[in-house]
Amino acid sequence: MSKLYEFKLFSGLNHETVDRLTQGFARKKYKKGEALFKQGTKEDQIFLLIEGRVGVQAESKEGHKTTFIFHEAPYLLGMIEIWKDRPSLANVIAMETCSTLVLNKKDYLKLLQSSHQLSINAVKMLSNMIYYTARDQHVRMFGQVDHLIANTLCSFARLYGEEREDGILIRREISKSELALILGIARRTVIRALQDLEKEGLIQMNGKEVVLPDLIALQRKAFALVI
Repeated sequence: MSKLYEFKLFSGLNHETVDRLTQGFARKKYKKGEALFKQGTKEDQIFLLIEGRVGVQAESKEGHKTTFIFHEAPYLLGMIEIWKDRPSLANVIAMETCSTLVLNKKDYLKLLQSSHQLSINAVKMLSNMIYYTARDQHVRMFGQVDHLIANTLCSFARLYGEEREDGILIRREISKSELALILGIARRTVIRALQDLEKEGLIQMNGKEVVLPDLIALQRKAFALVI
């Protein structure tokens, strides 16, 4: 339960206070492939992801699914959905066994009202979420394909990265077809962009294995238009 104390929502609070505030939270586990949220349903709960990884997945009317964002514990899910009486825009799927603490809207509001620090933390988190969403959207709207792929690889590195002498190994197989599906572009376009990134020395590829020799340089590439 150590991840619980790492949530930004509880920043500035001691462990004893966090334990007291979360004592009544329901605990729920999800198996790989299970949905925490379902696209098109109205949500009135937040989930404190304390173990595991989830993927945010959009689904078309024809049933085509694209996972475009990944989150790992500790992460708070449902911060936006809980405030609006509208259907969720995406599925949130467990990528592996996940453990969560669940709180409904009424109890979440009580929690925020119980602590001035908690309220400030929640506002800061929403502000950061809006900023990073806008930044990523800017890259998607105006960036080149190599910017988009660099952005995606940086996300994979955060979730699945393993430090080695030659850089950061992404401990997850990444196919060109998957990148094409995530980004909504042609596979051949992905291949050309990966080759360009490799020529620049920003990535090293061996089949589906990807190593990032310099993560900071790749991040600069990903967000060159907005930083």
